[in-house]
Formats: sequence, structure tokens, C-alpha cells
Amino acid sequence: METEKQKVVELEEKQKVAELEEKQKAVEVAQQREREFELEKLKIQLKMQKLSQTSVVNQQLENPNQTFKKKEEFRKPFPIKKSPPVGGSYDNHSPGPSRTVPRFPSSRTEGRKPIQCYGCGTPGVIKARCPTCKRTNETETAVNCMTLFNLNSNSDPSSLIVLRIFGEKIAVCADTGASHTIAGEKLFKFLQEHDIIFANKMISFMMADGIRQTITALSAVVNLYIEGKVIPTEFLVLPEAKGNKTLLGRDFLNAAGIVLDVQGGKWYFSENPRKQFEFFKKPLEEIAISAFELREDE
Repeated sequence: METEKQKVVELEEKQKVAELEEKQKAVEVAQQREREFELEKLKIQLKMQKLSQTSVVNQQLENPNQTFKKKEEFRKPFPIKKSPPVGGSYDNHSPGPSRTVPRFPSSRTEGRKPIQCYGCGTPGVIKARCPTCKRTNETETAVNCMTLFNLNSNSDPSSLIVLRIFGEKIAVCADTGASHTIAGEKLFKFLQEHDIIFANKMISFMMADGIRQTITALSAVVNLYIEGKVIPTEFLVLPEAKGNKTLLGRDFLNAAGIVLDVQGGKWYFSENPRKQFEFFKKPLEEIAISAFELREDE
């Protein structure tokens, strides 16, 4: 009897499991049908939207005047009703003078001088646009070189840095007062011997007395080698300069990352302040003579 009861219980459990599985399958089938139905709805909506858009575009292409007329009607101002003046109509009254015509002669243009270039006097243009004063193939830059004139003294320069150019060692004065690097007379000849081509460049030059003047200088970019670094540097050559010395300006110092310690007589790179280099110490006259004759051991 007990075995029969167990068999009946097992059969009932199997039937329940089978019913649950059938219900789950039915639910999954219903969900799948709902998804397919929603997808069909979306497809139909998209088709309807495309059809409506194409019909509107076709109407605009067939009747472009209608859309233009609708825009014009929308832009038309609203009509304003004018009330008749008090005391009768004034239709026969002659129109007054137009407001655009000045009632009195204007004195603003009287006595005004014609425009002319204050640099060369060319009429009809200002100096910034004057073809005579402004050269299109030359650029203008500002150079502050007031310390140039201090190098002619007999005192030793305090910030001489040794670097290489075309395999030769030279000792050059680093000057934070000069905004650009200036090539002296000897260095200019040295660069010419190495076939360096210079181009004209307009510079605004400040003299030692504070007077600024615009001059045409020569310009060339040369690679300078200093302690393993290669720094492309623009050299400016001043016209008619005789006996002037080479100056390393702030443009070179910033590009190389050089920090000057004038009081300590040393300089170093900003990325490695622990490794310091001493300034080259030699009288000015000897530097002028042997600037391009330094050897490896010097």
C-alpha cells in the first residue's frame, strides 16, 4: 500500500512539474509575440513618417510659390488704422521736407584734413596700410638691446657661456636684458663662411638712451649645441654694427631652459638645478681674439 501511495505522489509531482513547464513556455511564447507585435508597430510608424515627409517635400517642390506666399503673408505687418486729424482733413496739404535731408549744413566735414601717411606723406592711406612704408615680405619684431653698449667696457663679462656652433667652441655673453639673440661682427662673418643665408627683417630697436627706431636687420636660424642640447636659435645682425659682441638673449635662454646665477658665477638647466656649470672666465680682449679658436681642453 505504501509503495502505491508513493507512486501516486510521484506521479502528481511529475504532473505539476509538467504543468509548470507548459505555463512557462506559454508565457515565453506570449512575450515573444508581444515583442514581435511592438516591432511591427514601430516599423509601420517609421514607414508612415517617411511617407508623410516625402509627401511634404513633393508638395514643396511642385508648388514652391505657395510656401513663399505663406512666408510673405506671415511677414506682412498688421494694418494700422489712422484716425483723421482734429478739425478736418489735411489731404490737400503739401508734404513737408524729408527727414533724411539735413535742415542745416553740417560743419563736421568742414576743415578736416585729407588722410595721408604720416611716415612718407602718401595721400589716401594711413601708415599701417601704406605700401611705401610697409613691406609685405618682412616681419616686424621688437628688440630690447640696451645692454649692447655696456660690452665695450674693459671689465670682464660676468655671464659667459661656452657652446658649440658648426663644431667650434665659442664663449658668448648671456644677457637677460636682450629680448633677442644678437650676432656680433665676428660671428656674422663666421656664419657667412659656413654658407648661412640671411633674410631681411624689420625690427623695432631701442637704443641706450631709450629712443626706439625701426631698422632693417638680417635674420637667420642656426643650431646651437650646449651640454647635449640642440637649440635652434634666430640670430639678428644689426646693420652697420662694427666691433659689437654676440649676445644670447632671452629667446635662447628660455628655449634652452637656462637659469643664470650671476652672484654665484654659475648657470644650470631648470630641469636639473643640482648640476651646475661655471661661467667661462677670460678677459674680454682675449675672448674677442680667440672666440673661435677654443680647443677641447680650454
